[in-house]
Amino acid sequence: MKILKNWWKYLLILVALLVAVGASAIVWVNQNQERVINELLVELNKKQPGKYEITGSHVAFFETYPYVSIDLENLSFYALEKDTTPIYQFSDVYVGFSFDKLFNGKLDIKKIVVENGSIDIVHYEDGTWNLLKAKETIPTETTEEENEEALALN
Repeated sequence: MKILKNWWKYLLILVALLVAVGASAIVWVNQNQERVINELLVELNKKQPGKYEITGSHVAFFETYPYVSIDLENLSFYALEKDTTPIYQFSDVYVGFSFDKLFNGKLDIKKIVVENGSIDIVHYEDGTWNLLKAKETIPTETTEEENEEALALN
């Protein structure tokens, strides 16, 4: 009976615990923001031809709600490192991550929101497009084992 009379105390403790967990998540993301962004850019530049650059970043918790997002400010893509004109650029690119996977060290992108951008697409006389040429992957040699794995359907 006494528990029912003091229910508001238990509710207050529960709310305080939820606020503490939320605050600790915010602190953790802010402290690891630079590492996450560097890892993301390295993966992008390694897996795709061309070069991505950003001028800054910050944590934006509610842009891709319910995911934790990081704002990549002034994201630009260049076909070659020596190019001076980007093929596309965006003032804000919000990349949303699942907090639990991010906390475990996995970059599992769940949502991307793009704001205020421009794309410079050029159609060349030979019928090709600059964006498609920039995204062409260079074929790599594959081993017979890799070919068998690629064909294995379960």
